[in-house]
Amino acid sequence: MANIIYPFSINTAVAGDGIYGSLEVDGDLIFDYKKYCNLSYINKLLKNNTIYPRFRIFMCNPDDSYAYQIPSRDIVSGGSYSENYQNGQRRSLSFTLLNNDGKYTPGVNSIWANTKIALEAGLKIPDFDGVLWFKKGIFIVTKVSPSRSSDNATVNVECGDKFSIFESKRGTLTETTEIPEGISIQDIINDILGTDAGDGYVFDSRPIVYSPAFKGRITPTKLVGSSGSTWGEILMQLCEMLSAEMFYNAEGRLVFVPLVETIDDSSKPVIYDFVDKNGDFQNENFSFDMGSFINKIVVVGASINSRLVTAEAINDDPSSPICFQKIGYRIASPINDTNITTDTLAQERADYELRKAILATASLNSDTFFNPSLSVNNLITYTDSFFSLKRERLLLQSLSFSLDYSGLMSITACNIKNLPFVN
Repeated sequence: MANIIYPFSINTAVAGDGIYGSLEVDGDLIFDYKKYCNLSYINKLLKNNTIYPRFRIFMCNPDDSYAYQIPSRDIVSGGSYSENYQNGQRRSLSFTLLNNDGKYTPGVNSIWANTKIALEAGLKIPDFDGVLWFKKGIFIVTKVSPSRSSDNATVNVECGDKFSIFESKRGTLTETTEIPEGISIQDIINDILGTDAGDGYVFDSRPIVYSPAFKGRITPTKLVGSSGSTWGEILMQLCEMLSAEMFYNAEGRLVFVPLVETIDDSSKPVIYDFVDKNGDFQNENFSFDMGSFINKIVVVGASINSRLVTAEAINDDPSSPICFQKIGYRIASPINDTNITTDTLAQERADYELRKAILATASLNSDTFFNPSLSVNNLITYTDSFFSLKRERLLLQSLSFSLDYSGLMSITACNIKNLPFVN
């Protein structure tokens, strides 16, 4: 069994969260991987309108390496995977295993607390007996539910991505923790991940993906974590100090990327063009939350040398249907964050929050065909003759699919600038 893995980046703005594809074919090594591991070939497969989804689940070692693959015959069709665009935990996974022989009954030598799981989703290539695989994350088991009936025994497994470690009881602070001003933020993050978890392992031994833009950044103020809070809260505060997005990528590495890069949609390629005439989607639902329209954000940071750090971001684009000139000011509650210590950081935060607010005002929910190359905070286009939409650029906010052979998935996407229909 050949298994060649080559990374190729889809979203260069979100460092480290590109697509990692591997082409696996019985008996043959495929060296011409560039023919298959690229967007044009993936899109060609998808446009054939015959989708062959494949899934595989691995039990992992503490260092995230694969221990063994769970046989597909043991996996009950119909589990679920979801991914949401947010800081912290983004991915979740649930599945059910057949347990008639008892080998998956929860226990320290089977599936238990701290057990790591990896998911890969794939597309069968009809040209030959091969599957193009995509990593979808490393997960921590959070809940196990064994059951038995007169017909069979099963174990349902629920998982969160690795950030759940820092938000769980494992990541609880037993005493007040203070991090002084002037300490390297990168060193603090590495120290947190390298914390002894008490079972002979550290929280996470994988190296982080840390943007070069953050090199040399230090804590601008003292950071305090109270007893009973979590390392997840500390990481969130460090994230705010950096003016960054933070999440675990598809390879299971913790990523820190500048907000100014994540909101620069101009640098992102379009992953797929959805067209109604091609039968690309069904069950469309648009939502316009007019009561939540926001076109002005005010950020208030720390007091530095008796001067309050502040910034504001305003939607004054005359082509936008929710700019203040057309609907008046719609102002969000001021954001107060003492981790913001410079005008630049304040402005980055204001711009980021305004973008989030604009994205939240209108969304599209749709069922479409299974496409494992999709990931959140990437662009798609949407063409729908009924709604007079032509290559409307949308940002993926969430996606989910069942671990079955239906060939479908659900997506939520938002317009990156102007609302659909309204000009």
